[in-house]
Amino acid sequence: HNKESYSMPTENQNPEEVEDIYETALERYKKWIPVDGVPKWKGKIYQGHIFNNGHVFEGYSSDGVNFDSYRKLNFYYMNKAENNKVLDLGCNEGFFSTQASLAGASSVTGVDLCKEDIQLSKEIRDEITGLDNIEYIQADAVDFVKNDKNKYNLTFLSSVLHQIYPNNKGAENFLHDIASRTEYLCLETPLDHKLMDISPKSMYNFLSKFFDLVRILFVYDAYSSGYRAIFVCWRPKP
Repeated sequence: HNKESYSMPTENQNPEEVEDIYETALERYKKWIPVDGVPKWKGKIYQGHIFNNGHVFEGYSSDGVNFDSYRKLNFYYMNKAENNKVLDLGCNEGFFSTQASLAGASSVTGVDLCKEDIQLSKEIRDEITGLDNIEYIQADAVDFVKNDKNKYNLTFLSSVLHQIYPNNKGAENFLHDIASRTEYLCLETPLDHKLMDISPKSMYNFLSKFFDLVRILFVYDAYSSGYRAIFVCWRPKP
């Protein structure tokens, strides 16, 4: 538990400027036409952000009380970020990248394919929080992991795997590449879902191919069909 993480510090105390960043980002999302034809625009960003200047970036909330990003926060092993390198694959608007920086990471790399997500992540970093140890990269997660030579102590893979490899089919090389570069993996995935129609035990067995230790930490009803589970994995296998 880190008190600062719930109300993220900001160097920008002008609420009008912060609100303008958010509203401008929403307008960009309206114009975004994804390859699969499914609109990203739902009137809010994916990851809710709360800043200590009183401003709030509205995000998804499955229970109608808390943003999902905050409900998941205490299960993401931020204590493993301190003085270490962190990788956030599928970083969206950079919520967990920001949290890793606040937890004392030496450096954080956030990767996302969506240029609008990366643009807003950079704006939050540069114009609101001022956290200068986060690098955001627009890239395909599979290609990035395949070509990246860095080692990380902590990697986040939050609701990404099912979009690339439904039901984990063909995901072995991707998970092997991640395991070869990180000590701890925090992974969130839907289960009992049209793209992940598998059980918690099946996911546990799959992750155990790549890590000696796997735990399921949290399960919650999601805003879409099915439910979502957070796993932590460590001690990567050779």
